[in-house]
Amino acid sequence: MHCNSVRNNRAHKQSSQQLFSVQDGKIISPEGNVTALKGCNIGNWLVLEMWMLDQVTGKLHDQYTFESVLEERFGNKKKHELMEIYRENWITEKDFKTVYKKTY
Repeated sequence: MHCNSVRNNRAHKQSSQQLFSVQDGKIISPEGNVTALKGCNIGNWLVLEMWMLDQVTGKLHDQYTFESVLEERFGNKKKHELMEIYRENWITEKDFKTVYKKTY
């Protein structure tokens, strides 16, 4: 058992050398260079955030409740269709291009 842990530890060390790491609060690339990561939060797209839907004080406290109301009103199939329409339109390819232009 001790040999397996040593072997597994060596494999972990080898694979972790290919990952980004943090040293002294800086992100280090696998090649050893300090790297700046850029990104953008696309909130409310795949996971609904009720405050973005102006539902914080309403009866829809979370995504489960929101989808339950849709299902109750329209049925399961239509709920899925409505959620897909929402996701296809919350952010579009044009939005991704805009984010890319502003970030890079």
